[in-house]
Amino acid sequence: MRTASEASESVRGRRLCPGCGGSFQPCRENQQHCRPSCRQKHYERRKGLLPSLPWDAPPAGPGTFRDRLAAYFRQRPNVWIDGLELGKVGGGYAWRTRKSECCRQLGMRIVNRQRKVGRVTVSEYRYEAEG
Repeated sequence: MRTASEASESVRGRRLCPGCGGSFQPCRENQQHCRPSCRQKHYERRKGLLPSLPWDAPPAGPGTFRDRLAAYFRQRPNVWIDGLELGKVGGGYAWRTRKSECCRQLGMRIVNRQRKVGRVTVSEYRYEAEG
């Protein structure tokens, strides 16, 4: 027997994908996910291979995002690192603030360069180690 929410959902013909949480129109009666990648994501989340939600994931590695970013730079002295890569380490939207904290609070010297690749501007950062 179907619940009231399942009945109202089938009337509209749309379902919620457990992989991404989006609403979709199923092509088959038993279709549960909107895309194969969502089916894989849902499986990995159920098996504990992925955090339940990306913003609930604890920082992997030592301490705060600032400490993670500082450690990342220290492991790669004098190497240019793409800003997109730093966003994955230091927190997607606040990594520039974490970089600034590394400079001000930890005394690290981190320089920036920008270059054009076609129509895209690539922003890269380098930790200049002392000595």
